[in-house]
Amino acid sequence: MKNLNLLAVPSLIVLSVLLCCQIVYAQMAPDFTLTDIDGNVFSLSDFRGKVVLLDFFATWCGPCRAEMPHLKALNEKFGEELVIISISVDPNYDSVERLKSFRQDYNITWTLARDTTNVQAQYNVTAIPTLYIIDQNGYVRFHHVGLTEEDPLTTEISQIVPEFPTSLTTIILFIIIGLATLKLKYKLTKIGKQQH
Repeated sequence: MKNLNLLAVPSLIVLSVLLCCQIVYAQMAPDFTLTDIDGNVFSLSDFRGKVVLLDFFATWCGPCRAEMPHLKALNEKFGEELVIISISVDPNYDSVERLKSFRQDYNITWTLARDTTNVQAQYNVTAIPTLYIIDQNGYVRFHHVGLTEEDPLTTEISQIVPEFPTSLTTIILFIIIGLATLKLKYKLTKIGKQQH
């Protein structure tokens, strides 16, 4: 019985570390505040608890335009579980009027904004389109430069969408198991003392 107790605590520690490892390998996404083309002010942190896809683009960029149907398909597939924010990296060319026309031409239903605060520098954007997929806790999980089609993005987002509730549930389960193990250890220690 003593050997079982010696194994229980290290096993719980190892399992807890494995469950939390996403935080170790992911980097926190820099927060920013922008105004969308409808005049609404928003921050990235407003969307904590949801998966966010940041799309850095420009309306004159051919691969960026080719990306739009893929983003539209993702938006329809994931619905409210995914927030898409398309940020034009050329606010001088992409006026609010031009972006509104672009939104209408591509039937865009997600947030469009102009990069008026140099968000692209915070995300080291050197080419477009550039995509960042950010998890519910605000960590960058995936990054793509260049045209990226729907299938790989669907696979990556699908890995994250169920993760938040599952991880939380699993952590709570391990806390309960850990407490039960400690209670059992206490009872065994108490019984051992009574026998001596």
